[in-house]
Amino acid sequence: PDAVQSLPCAAGSFANETYATSCTACPAGRSQPASGQSECIGCAPETYQPDAGHLGCEPCATFQLGRGSRSGAVSCDYCGAGLYLGDDASSADGKNCFACPAHADCAAGTTLATLNVHPGYWRTGRTSPKLKRCFLESACVGGNASQCAPGYHKTLCASCEHNYYLEVSTGECYECDAAATRRTRHFFGLHLFILLLFCASPFIVARFLRARAHDAAKRRFRARSGRWSRSAKALLPKAGRVVPDGETSTSRPPWGKNLVGTAVKVHAVGAWLRAEIVDVETDYSGARGICIQYTDYPSADEEFHDYESEDIMYLPQSQTPKSDIPQPQDDADLAREDIPQPQD
Repeated sequence: PDAVQSLPCAAGSFANETYATSCTACPAGRSQPASGQSECIGCAPETYQPDAGHLGCEPCATFQLGRGSRSGAVSCDYCGAGLYLGDDASSADGKNCFACPAHADCAAGTTLATLNVHPGYWRTGRTSPKLKRCFLESACVGGNASQCAPGYHKTLCASCEHNYYLEVSTGECYECDAAATRRTRHFFGLHLFILLLFCASPFIVARFLRARAHDAAKRRFRARSGRWSRSAKALLPKAGRVVPDGETSTSRPPWGKNLVGTAVKVHAVGAWLRAEIVDVETDYSGARGICIQYTDYPSADEEFHDYESEDIMYLPQSQTPKSDIPQPQDDADLAREDIPQPQD
């Protein structure tokens, strides 16, 4: 009372100290319609006052129907049950009340950030009113933050967290244990083995077929060598042979496994074709044979020939076969090529 008597304050302000020398404006959310008062009055529910020093509060009815406020409010940021306060660019203060979306609860005073989502539903964040149903209801626990159950995360809580695995038959995530880890490793290990076997199968089949062709060539050589005698070999025609060029040695290297890798020339269809010895073998009758692979025709099958055959010319092992550039021939060579070849 002394303060009021000594310093009467105008409406919208107050002075609550004895012998006060100044008045204080009523803060936002409060007002004072009378002068000479020692305190201000808080705004009643459904009213608000955003500014200081006012004589009264404004009703929330000036905003969209359904908006209200609590006591001492500075804005009408309160929506009734079944509504939530969200952003609206068309309103005066950028806010409005909206109907609560399906699969959510909106108690009085709910905002978009405090929207209570039902279990089994999910939203991208606190600022989204759009709710989506989860693939697995137990993975989404709901709430205002759309929380996921332990072990689940990401969009719609459809992914398993670290140290959890997905059970394909149910779509549920389970914590990994030692047994599950072993099963997972065995599963991927088996599939990796099958994949590697599938990739390697063409090479395995090709190697098998090559071995079969190799064995067949051996059998043909053995059958042929058993029928030929040395006197028959001596009668083989020589006049029709094309004389090898100077790089070819007529001397025959010693018999043995060291022949493997030796470059040779094989007389076939009136020409000398380059080849390489890939195997040697002595059959039960003592006949010695060499298996050759044509270097000029790598796709051709391997062939077995008699070690002492006149169709084979051995190149020195230290000599690398030259490229297939045609060698110059003299008139004698050309004359010999014109000699008819006797038929076997």
